[in-house]
Amino acid sequence: MRKNSFEQTRDGDNQKTKASQTGHDFLRSYWQDMHDKPGESAGDHHAEHLNKTDRIRVRNAQERYKKLIEAAPTKDVKELLMGDDMGPRIKAMLLGIKPVLFDGNSNVSDYFLDTEKGYDLDRSNQLEYVKHVKLLYKQTIDHITSEDHDLRAINLSYRVDDPEYIDQDDGSMIVPERKHALYSLSLVREKYRAYPSIFHNRNNSESSINEHITSLLGNDETHRNNIMEFGLLCGFPQKAVEAYVHKQVMDRSVEIPGMEYETTSSDKESILFENKVHALFNEFE
Repeated sequence: MRKNSFEQTRDGDNQKTKASQTGHDFLRSYWQDMHDKPGESAGDHHAEHLNKTDRIRVRNAQERYKKLIEAAPTKDVKELLMGDDMGPRIKAMLLGIKPVLFDGNSNVSDYFLDTEKGYDLDRSNQLEYVKHVKLLYKQTIDHITSEDHDLRAINLSYRVDDPEYIDQDDGSMIVPERKHALYSLSLVREKYRAYPSIFHNRNNSESSINEHITSLLGNDETHRNNIMEFGLLCGFPQKAVEAYVHKQVMDRSVEIPGMEYETTSSDKESILFENKVHALFNEFE
């Protein structure tokens, strides 16, 4: 049943409040762990890592995720949101961990390949594959942003000289990257507030945030501060991003729900971050 404008506004305001609390509470809880538990090791992700606020945050994320799944317009959109590629990344956004998902169309591409929908190396099939990837990504993002009032999407138009596909060495094709982003408005604002020296006290209006993320989509990441901004908005811990920026030896690979990155073996901040993320996802499931 269609809601009237008052109900839509009220639901939107409630969701924005929950989302804003999610981002704020994650950072507060995370930095409290940094202060209280400096000696923990990777893999020590038990329930005691979560306080009452964390559990409220998880319940809010569960409600938002359930709504996305139940209202999915097609079977493919539903399976994509529940799958191993995009699913954890969407959950990480709802849990307050990942502010921005860049190039989610690659998750759609993985979904089509993983579900064996029949795309061999015949060029006509590959072109059809690219069309399906682009269509499913659009359907999925349109669905997410219409159902969750905190999430926003950026889809850059392909320039005239952009290829509709990119040929790979093995003869396969992928859709162009650095053209799409899905982001949480409240989480990006929280990152701005948490790291003012990195984000240079950016204006946190929606239009300014949209412009900023769009600029990162088109940026080659060669500028040091652009890399810092990009990494933090992806949700990576600050020390891990700094290690990458300063070209330190990255001798530890991290794979947690919603993201993968490399860092140094001396990065204790990342260990606490990993444990917190695992604890949140364990509670979510």
